[in-house]
Amino acid sequence: MKIYKSALALAIAFMISACLYVPCSLAQSPDVVIKELFGIPQAEPYEEPFTIKTKTYTAKTEDGWEISIERYRIEEEVYGVKPKAAVILCHGFNINNKFWDLDRRSSLARYLTKEGYDVWAPSLRGSGLSSRPFMSRVRSLVKFDLKTIPHMLAKTPFDIGKLGWTIDDHIHQDVPTIIELVKEESGFDKVYWIGHSMGGIIMYGYLETAGQDDIAGFIPIGSMMFMPRPLTPHLKRIADQKPLLTASLIINTTMASQLRNFTFGIVKNPIEELLFETENMYGEVLIRFFRSCIDDTSAGVVTQFSDSIRRGEILSSDRRFSYTGNMHRIKVPILIMGGGKDGFVDAEALKNVYDTVSSRDKDFVVISKANGYSADYGHCDLVIGKNAEQDVYPVILNWLDKRAVKRPLFKMGQ
Repeated sequence: MKIYKSALALAIAFMISACLYVPCSLAQSPDVVIKELFGIPQAEPYEEPFTIKTKTYTAKTEDGWEISIERYRIEEEVYGVKPKAAVILCHGFNINNKFWDLDRRSSLARYLTKEGYDVWAPSLRGSGLSSRPFMSRVRSLVKFDLKTIPHMLAKTPFDIGKLGWTIDDHIHQDVPTIIELVKEESGFDKVYWIGHSMGGIIMYGYLETAGQDDIAGFIPIGSMMFMPRPLTPHLKRIADQKPLLTASLIINTTMASQLRNFTFGIVKNPIEELLFETENMYGEVLIRFFRSCIDDTSAGVVTQFSDSIRRGEILSSDRRFSYTGNMHRIKVPILIMGGGKDGFVDAEALKNVYDTVSSRDKDFVVISKANGYSADYGHCDLVIGKNAEQDVYPVILNWLDKRAVKRPLFKMGQ
């Protein structure tokens, strides 16, 4: 009898969660239901003064993986001017491109678009609508995302042979494929790359190994290239994961993240405290993050990270090349950003990057109260925090404007 009662309780919790998740036209929107049930602070409704057009592109890497890229753009006839530059927003480890557009007031993609940039947000292999392992696609159905389910079902048969990958695959396969498509479709000879966490690490690797002629400027946000010694407890936990993670090709993080929301936050994500300063977050944005952004990852990526953390530098999967040790090769304009309470990257690590790269045009910024900002930012709230639009986005915009406006990169006539 106790088993039946437990099963019934779980079924009821699941149905309640589904009602919150599924975008349907019941009595109220999911956000309103969440607010009424839990008293979670909400972002004020926000209407854009114009329509931002989005379009999904697909490009295939040399090794046969499809990369999905979302484009954000205001039609040229609205203002009668061409975009200032093409900007690529690359997400980090274990998540997808929805990270850049979770909420209209927590959307760097829309913020830069309305400021005149042609914005592109790819999902790296293994995430979002890009090629993913078969079981990863199946597990993603638990997100109840009605817009993407048809795509998932259609693509699943083609991904049966897609299994593991590494950070090196992102660097040598995904990044050049993304850049070439954006250049071709936007008409710009060079692009700006803004990468959060691993999204910045893979650009460091690309610049060191593939050349720098395609990159007009680079903004890594919370991208770890130097490890603190001794390791923080959080990083030590990641470094110690290898024996467990190598037992499986694909790490089931999708289900773990949905469990957090199904239990209304009672069951925490194991690294949640490492990702956010929760006081900087709107509650419903956190829910959307764990519902929509988290995807399964590859044991190869986690193993490469854990090896690198233990050894104190970002290494290739075969350990023959040190991405940290070759940062002096980087010469493109760079703005290095981090948060005052980022559990991955502290101010000293940012300064080490600043001192190591050979760029003449370089700067680094720590978003913290001590530096005049409204809060001490954590790892992910640097991008999706409730005050990121006031604290963080203008820093990025001003840096881009000073370079994109001075250096027009658009091929006129296209």
